Amino acid sequence: MIVLAGGGARRFGGTDKVLLPVGGRPMLDRVLAACAGAASVTVVGPQRPVDPHLPVRPHWAREDPPGSGPLAAVAAGLGGGAAPVVVVLAADMPLLDPDVVAGLAAELASGPNPDLEGVTLTDGTGRTQPLAAAYRRTAVERVLAETGDPRDQPARRLTTHLKCATLHSPRAARDCDTPDDLAAADRLARTPTESTERPPMLLDWAQQLTTALSADATETGGSPVVDADLINTVLDLARDAAHNVDRPAAPLTTFLVGYAAARRGGSPADLAACVELARGLARQWQTRGGSADPSSPGGTESGSAD
Repeated sequence: MIVLAGGGARRFGGTDKVLLPVGGRPMLDRVLAACAGAASVTVVGPQRPVDPHLPVRPHWAREDPPGSGPLAAVAAGLGGGAAPVVVVLAADMPLLDPDVVAGLAAELASGPNPDLEGVTLTDGTGRTQPLAAAYRRTAVERVLAETGDPRDQPARRLTTHLKCATLHSPRAARDCDTPDDLAAADRLARTPTESTERPPMLLDWAQQLTTALSADATETGGSPVVDADLINTVLDLARDAAHNVDRPAAPLTTFLVGYAAARRGGSPADLAACVELARGLARQWQTRGGSADPSSPGGTESGSAD
C-alpha cells in the first residue's frame, strides 16, 4: 500500500495536517491503521513519529523533488512493494477503515470484469477519489510510462487513463482539505456508524490495546489469541450486560468472563463458552426481574432451536 502524506497544508496555517487529531488520533495513524493486513506499506512524505502499536510498520519515501505532486508521490511509493494490486490512500482521509480498504483490493482482485484496472471510492456526491483506490500495478506502471515526468501531474491521470469501477462509501471517502472538513470528520469519528452501536474510537482503542497486549505476549513467550472477532464478541457481551442488568455491569462482566476464560485455558473456545454463559444469565436477569439461575437449562443459548 502507498500512503501519500506530503503537501504544504496552507489552509491549516502551515501546521502538519496529517498529524492533526481526528477522534483523538492523528490522521496519519488512523489511515495507517486502515492498512492492517497489507504486505507492505510505504508512506510518501516527510518521516513523522507514528504510533508504535500500529498493525503495520511503514517504510518511508519521498517524491522527487519533494512537493512535486500526487502522481510523483505514487511513482516514489511504487518501489516499496511488489504485490500485483497496489492500494493508494491519502493520509488526510481519517475515516478509512480496514474493511473498506480490504474491500477495494478484493473488488479488483475478484471482480467479474477481468479487464478492470482499478477500483476507487466515491463520496456522498458521487465524486471519485483516485487517492482512495486499488490499482493493478502493471496499469499504474503503464500510466507512469505514458506520462513521462510525473512531477506536478494530477492523480486523476490514473482514473482517466484506466478502466475503473467504483465503490460507494461516503463516510470513508471524506477527505480533510479545510479546517471545517477536519471538524466534520472529528464529529463523525466520535459518532457510531450505521452498522454498529459502537463508537469508532472504541474500536480503535480496542485494536491498539490488543495489538500491544499481543506484542507483549509474544515477547514473554505467550501466544496471543485476541483478534477482531473476539473483540466484537466481548463488546456484544458488554452491551448485553449493560442493557439487561445495569450499565456498570458491563466492565465487571467482561472482566469476570475474561478472567474465567483464562482460568479455563485461555483459548478462543474457552472465551466463547464463558461469553455464552454470561450472555444467557444477563438475559435471564432481565426476564426474571433481577435474578438468574446459572444451573437453569435456559441459562445459556447453547440449546438447539426449532
